[in-house]
Amino acid sequence: MTGPEVSRPKRYCFVFTGAADFHDERLAALAWSVPAIGDSLRRGADLLEGLGRSTAADGIRRAVAGRRTDFRELDGIWGLRLFLDLGFSRHLQESGVTPGAVIGTCVGELAAAVLAELLTEDEALHIALLQADALVTGADGAMVAAVADRGQYLRVLAETGLRPAAENSDRHFALTGSHQAVRQAQSMFERSGDVCRLLDVEVAGHRSIEPPHWAELRELAEVLPERRPTIPVVSSVTGEPLTSGVPKGHWVRHLQQPILFAAAARRLIDETPDYSWHFVQFGPGRSVSRFLEALPDVEAACTATQPLATGTVEEQLEALRRAVAELAPMLSVRGDTEGTAVVRGAP
Repeated sequence: MTGPEVSRPKRYCFVFTGAADFHDERLAALAWSVPAIGDSLRRGADLLEGLGRSTAADGIRRAVAGRRTDFRELDGIWGLRLFLDLGFSRHLQESGVTPGAVIGTCVGELAAAVLAELLTEDEALHIALLQADALVTGADGAMVAAVADRGQYLRVLAETGLRPAAENSDRHFALTGSHQAVRQAQSMFERSGDVCRLLDVEVAGHRSIEPPHWAELRELAEVLPERRPTIPVVSSVTGEPLTSGVPKGHWVRHLQQPILFAAAARRLIDETPDYSWHFVQFGPGRSVSRFLEALPDVEAACTATQPLATGTVEEQLEALRRAVAELAPMLSVRGDTEGTAVVRGAP
């Protein structure tokens, strides 16, 4: 006879997907209706201006003001994504929802590093801009996402010569490489009856890009101060916690290596069995929920702060209000760093 099940204390894990919707009217409504988001976007524009990216800064200011903006340059797109992520997370924190851990993918890992005080906003933006410059000059190609079994995924990689771009669950994968190889992969997945789609990306990242494209980024990485995280960060580059800070070369590997969200989520959950994790997705849609559902033996709730991929401004704002209302009353979900020591890398 077993005793009553013991309720585990809950923790939030903020997940920054590094995606954003550039709809000008929606951005303006968010900026006016949610002060933390408006302040973050304006702060991002000011920092872009200070780094000599006046076109990108003006683009964000125009969007915040509700004027038509055509985001074509990667520095403006990535700057917007970074400061949208930070604005959404600060809105939740001001509402009483604080993270017990953070995970980020793509640009979102920079937002996670800022939240954990591994990077300042200025440093994160500088890294994002250097990454964008390197990708624009050295990462022509395409990307495809597929829902398939791992065996088929590995066969497609072997036959096409593509590189893995993301392993988000045991069935959710993304691949990157030349346009021709991506079209071949798409055909292979479709012939097997797998769901797949070409990704609408500005550039094809997560590939080997050689110097001189990374030279300035490497130089910056060498002079960044070493800091320890104030809250646990599990990197989607390695699937390991950044317990002692950010290793040298991490931000170069950040866009060369595949996203390992599945490994990062598993590591957090497996190494903190005394806690019940509630994941909070920043970025459009419900992708994190799908990834978590596809991980065997993983039980974790997930709330999307922008669950609607499309919709009116009013619908988007109402979705955000519902997400905050769902999360804020969970007073048992502590955001402090009590128990941080259990999320550790190898000694």
